[in-house]
Amino acid sequence: MSGEDTLMWEVSAAPGRLAELLAWANRVAVAHLDDEPTCTDTAIYTSEQDDAARVVIIAGFTGEPTAALPEPPAHLVVRAPHQWPFRRLR
Repeated sequence: MSGEDTLMWEVSAAPGRLAELLAWANRVAVAHLDDEPTCTDTAIYTSEQDDAARVVIIAGFTGEPTAALPEPPAHLVVRAPHQWPFRRLR
């Protein structure tokens, strides 16, 4: 099997800041991935459960993920984002 080819990035939005965080994710994070020649696709997801709003970005690459996403502005998040490389199986 080959190595990781997918990056998952997740962060919790500060209360009332989900819309701003989503705008930042589209304008900055996805644009950053779009500039990576080995990035083949990106998807953004949100979840608003248990009084927490989260943003998740999943990006596919032609090989190992070559990009780490930039840090969002601190006032938009509860904590620093987490990101993990994965191997797409299907």
